[in-house]
Amino acid sequence: MILFNVLNRSLLIQSIIGLSAIVSSQANAYLFEAHTNFNREDSKIHLRKSGDQTKALSFSPLYAFGKTKSWTTSAKFFFGDVEVTETPWADANFFSRKNNITLTYDIEDFAGEASDYVINDEQTTQAVDLQLELFLGGLILKVGVEHDKTDFNNNRGWMGSVSFGGYFNEYHQLYGSIGFGRDNADPSIDQKNFRIWNHYRGFIPIGTHHLKVHADIGIDFKKLDYGPAVDIKGDPDYMSLMLKAGITYFPIPQLGFGPELIAGFERYDNSPPVLLGLIEIGENDSESFRKLSLAFNLQYFPVEQLAFSAGVRLTDREHNQSFEINTKSLNAGLTLRF
Repeated sequence: MILFNVLNRSLLIQSIIGLSAIVSSQANAYLFEAHTNFNREDSKIHLRKSGDQTKALSFSPLYAFGKTKSWTTSAKFFFGDVEVTETPWADANFFSRKNNITLTYDIEDFAGEASDYVINDEQTTQAVDLQLELFLGGLILKVGVEHDKTDFNNNRGWMGSVSFGGYFNEYHQLYGSIGFGRDNADPSIDQKNFRIWNHYRGFIPIGTHHLKVHADIGIDFKKLDYGPAVDIKGDPDYMSLMLKAGITYFPIPQLGFGPELIAGFERYDNSPPVLLGLIEIGENDSESFRKLSLAFNLQYFPVEQLAFSAGVRLTDREHNQSFEINTKSLNAGLTLRF
């Protein structure tokens, strides 16, 4: 009887140890990641005065002001276990380098202010994005395609992109991307999009802590054709040059926080004349914006399978002639891993 009890206790202890090992193994790796994020923006326009006359606003895709709410949901599947180690948990696959595929759905509702200056009062944009990321030794290859639809003018668009680069040691990666797309709006607006970007991601170990550095610089081009619906001299052309940079400090692998800066320049040539309310629109000319955006982001994993994130962003876009737009945005997110 005593021998039987000893054997039972031994089997029970072995079962507990085995179950703990299985749970620990599952907790230290994952194959699937789901993420959802809610973002709210509030944009205000500040018009410059010239005597008693307000300077004219011409129709341009560079600006809109009002309130925007957006939901982004994504699902990512990895073709191999992503290990969670003592490196930052938020970027576990930076170190594991597992091939993956990501499907993202985004819906954005915009409501313009009750003002004569608003071009469109309300619109909803939906977008679906599919991305494949492959790690070939130290090389990185990404292929993606995005489709979007806006209900305001029945605009439908797509964008395809290819990225290629690699790691130049365990903690640093550099890759470039090119993209081409097209938008068609009813009745006759046609837009071609082209972009070239370079991306850097790196980690600096500081004892048991880590400092993440990221930087992106790129140029976007847009060629617009309004057809006979709008009488303008030449076709409108859009160009932007943007720099994004940020740092994230990880005092522990579960927690990361830090600032991000976006600075750049946008230019729009041959903007078509349009009458907005009682504002007189002048001749075709060129418009430009200087953009500066500051953000602070935070993400925390209470357990390896769950993360909470939050952020705040302030953006100022200054027009070369007439006005500036100030935007405040808040976001909150949730991440699950299995």
